[in-house]
Amino acid sequence: MENKGIRALLKILGIFMLFIFIVACTNRTVVLPYNTPPLDLKTPVRSVRVDSFSSDTSRHSVYFKNTLVALLAKEGAIEIRSKGAESVLSGQLIVSQIIIKTYKRDYKTEEKINGKKVEVTKYNHYFRKTLSATVSYQLKKHNQVISGNTFQSQFDKTWVADSRPDAAAKALSDDLVINQSLNKLVMDILHGVSSHQTDMHFTLQIGSVFNRNEGLKTGIEYFQQGLYHQAISYWEQVINKEADPKLKAAAYFNLGVNQFREKHFADAFNLFRNADQLDPANQNYMAALSMTESSQLFEEQVRSLDSINGSKFSLTVAVQPSDSQIRIMNIKEKYQPGMALASGQYKIQVDHSGYYPDTRSVTLNREDKLIKVILKKTLVFFVKSPALK
Repeated sequence: MENKGIRALLKILGIFMLFIFIVACTNRTVVLPYNTPPLDLKTPVRSVRVDSFSSDTSRHSVYFKNTLVALLAKEGAIEIRSKGAESVLSGQLIVSQIIIKTYKRDYKTEEKINGKKVEVTKYNHYFRKTLSATVSYQLKKHNQVISGNTFQSQFDKTWVADSRPDAAAKALSDDLVINQSLNKLVMDILHGVSSHQTDMHFTLQIGSVFNRNEGLKTGIEYFQQGLYHQAISYWEQVINKEADPKLKAAAYFNLGVNQFREKHFADAFNLFRNADQLDPANQNYMAALSMTESSQLFEEQVRSLDSINGSKFSLTVAVQPSDSQIRIMNIKEKYQPGMALASGQYKIQVDHSGYYPDTRSVTLNREDKLIKVILKKTLVFFVKSPALK
C-alpha cells in the first residue's frame, strides 16, 4: 500500500511539473535588433582615421589595422576616412611568443591477447599552445583623448591524440593562433568606440503559472503575427480591467517591448518603469530598464550630433500592394520615395482598403534607409442568408 501511495504521489507530481512546463512554454521570446552603445566612448563621433598600431612585428600591425578598419566599416556607425576625419584611432599592440608544451599521461585498459584479457598501459599525448596579446588604444578628437582602454587576450588550448605527431597535427597553426587572439582584441576596440548591432531577447509575459491571463496570451498571438495594433488593444484592456498588479505589470512590459521594436526608447523606458513599479525586483523588467535607458541616451547624442552637422538621409518605403497610401505622420511634407530627411524618428503609416493598416517608427541617424512593408489582408466573414420560402 505504501508503494502504491508513493507511485500515485509521483504521478501527481509529474502531471504538475508537466503543467508548469506547458505554462512556461507559453511565454514568447521576441528577438529584436538592438544598437548597443559603445562601451568606452561616451560622446559619439561620425568619422575616424585609423592609424597603424605600433608593434614589434609589422605583420601583426598590418593585420590588426586592416581587420579593425573592415569591421568598423561593416558596422557602419562611424565613417572611415584617410583624410579629414574628426577623430584618430591609434594604439600599441604587444604579442608574446607562442609557448608549446607536450606531455603524456598513462592509463590502464584491457585488451584481448591470445584470447585472454590482459591489462595494458597506454598513453594519451597532449600538445598545448599558449599565447598572450595586449592592446592599448586611444581615440583622439582635436588632439584630446576622448576614449581609451587596454584589453588582453589569452589563448590556451590543448589537443590530445594517441601519439605526439597526431596531437601536433590536430593543433592550429601559429598564424591562426595569433589571428584568433588579435581578432578578439579588434572586437574589444570595436565595442569600445562604436555602436554595434546585437540581438535583444525579450520574453513577452503571459502571467504566472497559477494566474494566466487570456488578454496577455491573445495579445502575444497577434504580436507574433505582426498585428501590433490588435496586440496593443488586448494589453491595454488588461491594464484597464485587471486588479492584479503583476498582470498589469506584464501588460506594461509587453507594451514596452512593442515600443522598443519601434525604437521609441523613451516610451519603452516609461512602460518598463511602470512594470517595475508594479512588480519590483523582477529581473526581466530591471534588465529592460537598464538597457533601454542607455540606448535612449546614446540615440539622443547621435541625433544631436547629426543636427549640428546638418546630416540628411534618404527614406524609401517599398509596399505591397504597390498602390497603398504612405504617410509620414509627424511631418508636414508629403511622402516621396527617396525623400531627404534630417536625423530623427519618423512615424510611417501605410493604408489600403481591405488590408490592416501598418504603423511603425523609423530612426534615421546613420544611413539611408529602405523600409519594406507588406500589408496583411483583413478577414472577411460571409454569412449565408436563409432561403426564401
